[in-house]
Amino acid sequence: MTRLIALAGVPSLVEEDELHLDDPKENLTLLSFLKKKEATAAGKILLRTNEALNFQRTGTQSGSIFAEYEDRLVIYIKYRFHHYSFLPVSSIMQTFLWKDSELPITYMFSSSLFFDVMMKQSNALLTDPLAVLSDQVHIEYGREFWKRRTHEALAKGLNVAHVDFGKHRYQSITDPLELEELLNKYLGKAGSSAGIKLLPWLIWKK
Repeated sequence: MTRLIALAGVPSLVEEDELHLDDPKENLTLLSFLKKKEATAAGKILLRTNEALNFQRTGTQSGSIFAEYEDRLVIYIKYRFHHYSFLPVSSIMQTFLWKDSELPITYMFSSSLFFDVMMKQSNALLTDPLAVLSDQVHIEYGREFWKRRTHEALAKGLNVAHVDFGKHRYQSITDPLELEELLNKYLGKAGSSAGIKLLPWLIWKK
């Protein structure tokens, strides 16, 4: 049975036991289904083989991001849109991630997947600019992923905020030292394997 795989630091969240994507037949069935849906280009990432892995995006309020390599489905992400009136933008939240363990990824694959694919504007999306809201439950892989992505986002000149859903407000962060303090406070330090609910971070383009 396929279980969710941490994609070089990309957090995996919700297990869907009905998906057995390591099985060639089920993999092909889902790939065929996705290729029949209306989709738009969602960016590309170079692999270790110097081939471009092209991503497609389907859906609006909810949908998927997927990539095909050597006639098989190798990346499958499900997401849904969230419209919180107190936040500056609407955002997507990843709800499921599957990766082919044999895909020849590079060291920068996780960062590229986030910034060049998940945050890339597409005609299939309703928001402009696009924002990504952190997921609801993570273990250490997920926490480290968001620590890296938030620091990278600041370096790229993107907006980063800590979100307080209880008080319906958000705190924008522009200083890397302040960001690190808040990350350690709300996400915990490395070495803890316990899951944390509602990791409240938002990254969006200006």
